[in-house]
Amino acid sequence: MGAIDATSAPGIPERAAVVAAEAENVGELKRRYRAEGRPVALVHADGTVSVVKDSHGLGWLVVAGGVLLVVWNAVRSRVRIPA
Repeated sequence: MGAIDATSAPGIPERAAVVAAEAENVGELKRRYRAEGRPVALVHADGTVSVVKDSHGLGWLVVAGGVLLVVWNAVRSRVRIPA
C-alpha cells in the first residue's frame, strides 16, 4: 500500500500525505514526505490516525543552548575581578 494525498479528512493537516502505518516502506515514505516539508498522517489498522510532527527544531535549540552554557561558564570561570 502506498501513500495518497489528503483531501478533506478531519484532523489531517492540509497537504498531508496519508500513509498506511503497516506499509512495508513506511519509513522511506515518511522520510521522503518530511524532506518535502509535508506533514505525514499515519493511518493504523484500527482506523486511528497519528500525525508525524517535525520535532528536530526544538532539539537543535536545546543543543545550542547547552553549548552556549558551557562556553559562558568557561569564560566566566577565567575572568576574575579583583575585590
